[in-house]
Amino acid sequence: MNNKILKKMALIILVIIGLIFMQGNVEAAGSFSIKVGKTTLTVGESTTFTTTTTKCGGKFSITSSNPSVVEVGGSFNWVENESQTINLNAKKAGKATITLTPVTLGDSETNEELNLPAKSVTITVNEKQSAPDTSGSKLKSITVAGKTYNNPGTDMTVTVGADVTSTEVSAVASSNGAKISGTGKKELKTGTNTVTLTVTGTNGAKLNYIVRIKRLASEGRTGGSQLATPTPEPTPEENNVPQLLRLSYLMIDDAELTPNFDEETFEYSVFVTNMDKLSIVATANDENANIKIEGHEELLEGDNEVTITLTRGEGDNEEKTVYTIKVNKSIVDLKTPEEENQNDEEQGISTKIGRKIAIGIIVRCNHFWNMLVCIC
Repeated sequence: MNNKILKKMALIILVIIGLIFMQGNVEAAGSFSIKVGKTTLTVGESTTFTTTTTKCGGKFSITSSNPSVVEVGGSFNWVENESQTINLNAKKAGKATITLTPVTLGDSETNEELNLPAKSVTITVNEKQSAPDTSGSKLKSITVAGKTYNNPGTDMTVTVGADVTSTEVSAVASSNGAKISGTGKKELKTGTNTVTLTVTGTNGAKLNYIVRIKRLASEGRTGGSQLATPTPEPTPEENNVPQLLRLSYLMIDDAELTPNFDEETFEYSVFVTNMDKLSIVATANDENANIKIEGHEELLEGDNEVTITLTRGEGDNEEKTVYTIKVNKSIVDLKTPEEENQNDEEQGISTKIGRKIAIGIIVRCNHFWNMLVCIC
């Protein structure tokens, strides 16, 4: 092998070694990355935005191209060889590009400044889907074992005797055009049998009614190998009597009900100071009931009356329950300490009477003001 060939081979080896070292140096350079939890959100949702630095550290700025669509919920501190996370909040439907830009960034090993480009991600925000309107998906009545129940709730229980091995379940929709599925003849086992009726309104909204048919094993027993026991006093639900329309929850912000709330107590009293409006939270024991609150706004000084009226059903079948809250409002003149001191000084100041001086000392006792006067 001549010298020329050896020189060429040596040169090639040197070039390869140089390239390897250059590649190693490139890989050793600092870098940063970004990661987003979700790129598609619904209005009101949030997701995470994470940046990770490797072999470098520095400050970053993060911006949204459309803050009214996606709001940046924070900022990054100094990030060096670690990960930091903030939130992105979806405000309204649309698209926004989130951009992370290095402000000052240096290599952790060489301390050399790194000029790295910004990185971006696009977030899509969709409108929140509103709850379907099920007003046209309600039942007017349900018939089980030959008995009809008007204005049924969405979860009801019917008890039948041990001799009832099957029953026909039928229903009538409140709205014309609504479709009902799940009706028909049902075989009954001992114990609780669950039947689901689905009502589909003309707008496509669905509402499920759960009918629990409890078949007794024998008189005084509900099934299994239990010994016969006396039949307990039936509850209104088991006796096929609709539940009475009542409030299940009642609360007033910054005020105390007297007496404490009880669904069978229909009159309450409340004492408030300098409040023009009551914030009332009331929930009925029937989700189909309507709740109307009156008299809780524009409160006058003295006695006021607030009524909470629950209604369900229509026409002759309408049921109404009314709760009353007596509200006594007092008005207190709230003065700052500076105003009080100024008022006291004005009342205690020397007053000139003719050519004499009357020195007044104000004393407050039992809500009355008394004055001691000294003539000199």
